[in-house]
Amino acid sequence: IKCFTTYTINERKKMSKVYVTTNTKLPNGGYRDISDCERFGTPYILFENPRQIEVNSLPFIFTVEKKLKDMTSKDYLLLMGDPVLIGIVCAVAAKITNNNFKVLKWDRESAIYIPITIELK
Repeated sequence: IKCFTTYTINERKKMSKVYVTTNTKLPNGGYRDISDCERFGTPYILFENPRQIEVNSLPFIFTVEKKLKDMTSKDYLLLMGDPVLIGIVCAVAAKITNNNFKVLKWDRESAIYIPITIELK
């Protein structure tokens, strides 16, 4: 992740968080530039190099619950990588935030992330 803005520790604590499912590696060995997500909060990578999710997903779900335990409806998810991982992260986020969470969607035309609120009734 490229970081362009420097914040004090107290400023970072007040900011929203952007939970990034995985840091996606590119074919050239580098990583996808997700620096635009910093407009919405401090990025936190949930899984650097996620393993394949086993048939028994309970241990993986437990890990996601632990990593998202402080998530609020003011925070964001940046969903990248394995669709099963994305599904688990969204299900846990919904559970933690009482079915009201936000995601960042990449807009190819504008080359920026767009916030989307997901409210499950």
